[in-house]
Amino acid sequence: MYLIKRPEKRRQSATRILNFPSIFLAVSRKIRLKRHSLASFLKHSSILFTIAGGILLALNIDTSRYGFLLLAGGSSQLILASLLCGDRSLIAYSLSLFLCVDCLGVWRWVLN
Repeated sequence: MYLIKRPEKRRQSATRILNFPSIFLAVSRKIRLKRHSLASFLKHSSILFTIAGGILLALNIDTSRYGFLLLAGGSSQLILASLLCGDRSLIAYSLSLFLCVDCLGVWRWVLN
C-alpha cells in the first residue's frame, strides 16, 4: 500500500487573517451606506415638507405664510441630500430654488 502525502496546510499569519485592506473597504462601504441612507431620508422628508408647504400656500388661509418656511425647509434638506450624494445638477437646482423662491417668499410673507 502506497502512502499518499497530503500537502501541508500553511499557517496564515495574523495579518493575512485580518487582511487590513479589506477591513478598510468594509468600513468605507458602511460609511457610504450610512451616507446614502441619510441622503435618502433627507430626500423623502423634503418631499413631505414641500407637499405640506404647497398645500398651505394653496389654501390661502391666515397661516399660509408659514408654507414658505416649510418650502424652505424642504429645499434645505434637498441641498444637504444632494451634497451628500455629490449630484452637481441637483445641487445647482436646489440652490437656485432655495435662494430665489424660498428666501424671497420667507422675506416677503413671513418677515415683513
